[in-house]
Amino acid sequence: MGKNLFIVNPGASGGQGEIAWNRFTDLWPDAIDPKDVRVTEGPGHASEIAALADGYDILTAVGGDGSVNEIFNGVMKRNGTHPRLAIIPAGTGNDIARTIGLYPLEAAVSALKSGNDRSFDLIRVDGQENGRKFRMYAFLNGNFGFSGSVTVRPWTKRILGATFAYYLNTILAIVTHKPPIMSVRWEEDRYEGRTWMIMAANVESVSGGSMRIAPGASPQDGKLWVTVIEAKPKLTMMFKHLPKVAFGDHINEDGFHYFPAPKIEITSDVPAVVDIDGEGERATNVVLSIVPGAVRFLTPD
Repeated sequence: MGKNLFIVNPGASGGQGEIAWNRFTDLWPDAIDPKDVRVTEGPGHASEIAALADGYDILTAVGGDGSVNEIFNGVMKRNGTHPRLAIIPAGTGNDIARTIGLYPLEAAVSALKSGNDRSFDLIRVDGQENGRKFRMYAFLNGNFGFSGSVTVRPWTKRILGATFAYYLNTILAIVTHKPPIMSVRWEEDRYEGRTWMIMAANVESVSGGSMRIAPGASPQDGKLWVTVIEAKPKLTMMFKHLPKVAFGDHINEDGFHYFPAPKIEITSDVPAVVDIDGEGERATNVVLSIVPGAVRFLTPD
């Protein structure tokens, strides 16, 4: 199977990382050398470990979507051959693991035993604000202009459940959101106007599989699935459009533009939030592009 480094986030989902690790070691038939286990000490540490993990064929994330995101962002900073990735799901939503087929834990164990892998696309996000530039990668989605997820805290997801916590935070964010004027360019087309948000998705569903943000999307089709949402009154967004996201019906609403594209370029008249798999940045200029087959994940089959 190759040499495996386990990167454990013990605090994932309020301590579920440690619990998942203990369950995994009970199920795993082989002894694991303590030298092949690294425990993260805070935000960003998993990315640092992944970027410097030489001599390993596989990096296994023990944690939630945030831990997985950190690890493949670290891997994408490496030169040369990239190690394959695996997941022992220990988050609240576990959207990446669900999409790949590594949820529940028993499926993740099967993937590690099989050694089979498949390639998956990533979204590359290049942003800029006042001369400061950043580059990050997302597996799920990259949103620009509005987000109800970057401020969701783990304890709210544990107490309220992932779906209700995201909905509640989104409603609270709607109350204070001021839609900026945006210009969006893709291939031969362009949109400009006051814009609620722009969603660029790599997967069909998020929030524990409860929100169908991009009907038909697949992380293996080499496409961004983009939704441009024109500015709407807040009550209209809250009571008419938001409830339809769960079923994917929002893409048929008036003022919603839904299309596939390999890349989109966005400018905003004021700095706006960039949501990258739930991690927040701010920017006035953003380019989102698909990177086909950027990472390889172990899969059960």
